[in-house]
Amino acid sequence: MNAWKELHWIQKSLIGCLVLMMVALMPELIPLLDLGGIELIFGFVVLNIKTAKYWVYTKYRQLRNLAASVLVAFIGSALAKPKTFMFHGGVCCGVLLFTGSIVLSSGFLLPVMIANSYLI
Repeated sequence: MNAWKELHWIQKSLIGCLVLMMVALMPELIPLLDLGGIELIFGFVVLNIKTAKYWVYTKYRQLRNLAASVLVAFIGSALAKPKTFMFHGGVCCGVLLFTGSIVLSSGFLLPVMIANSYLI
């Protein structure tokens, strides 16, 4: 406990932020924080940093794969084909002029235009 009292406030705040991030990722540390204090939690955070790093890396890979599939969908969609884009865009504008509803024209017809390559 004396080592904690001797730390500068910046060091205490950095350790506190690290502990808060790790508690958000590992909620099972909350009872240990209550029972053992900041030193015990920091020890467990150091022990579990490899697991947390693997979890973050897995989420990063999933996000990268999602971005790649969105890019493939966009490239294969009607937005990348001028002829189809002009037809779908004209239909959306016609529906907007006919009904006066932006929700109807953009909410229902534009997703079809974007996902056109997946539907065919």
